[in-house]
Amino acid sequence: MGIDSLVRVLEEVHQDINSRIPDTIIWVRLDDLSCGACLEDFLTLTSVLGSDSIRRKAGILYLVEKDRRPNHILERVVERWREIHSIPFPVYIVEGFQKLGLQKSCVLLKQDGLYVGEYMPMSTEKKKAIISRLTN
Repeated sequence: MGIDSLVRVLEEVHQDINSRIPDTIIWVRLDDLSCGACLEDFLTLTSVLGSDSIRRKAGILYLVEKDRRPNHILERVVERWREIHSIPFPVYIVEGFQKLGLQKSCVLLKQDGLYVGEYMPMSTEKKKAIISRLTN
């Protein structure tokens, strides 16, 4: 299943996803955020994406990888995590990171009809380039 297909399936299941394919997808494996640099990248991107101007112009989707916890526990963890980090967007729990070729947490940006990604942690230059693209 490709990323576009996954987003369409999520649209069918969750009515609160915008009807258009998102421009930005944040893929999160919660265990990855124990890495300080990964957490810093995540928090920086979340801060930038949470600004009013970006929220209005960009379709943004947060996806968290399903881990070994029972669903009801993981849902509570993710909701609390969303509140703590002030994520103003819905967060969905999904399976199959590896089926999509993703190895760890990353940001995916739609470019010329395809998603281009960058794994966390990112170099300073790549983080600046992504933030510049998001804010222009």
